[in-house]
Amino acid sequence: EQQLNAKLAKQKQHLAKIEELKNNSFKIWHDTLAPDAKETILKTQAPFRSEDLADGEKLVHLKAYHADLLWPKELEELGLEGKK
Repeated sequence: EQQLNAKLAKQKQHLAKIEELKNNSFKIWHDTLAPDAKETILKTQAPFRSEDLADGEKLVHLKAYHADLLWPKELEELGLEGKK
């Protein structure tokens, strides 16, 4: 049981580290993305109302774009594919 608990704790740490990497990746990507590129992405994510979105809603759509399209490629490059 102790071994199992130790394995679970290690796995939780690993998943937390991957989540931290994902958040840092998004922050860097978001901070360096040009405003017109953000608008282009938002038009693909919410095409009928992208200009009406509040800042918080825009952030949600940009995070989803990053998580769905960019982050898996980064995981693969890091050799961590299949782990989210």
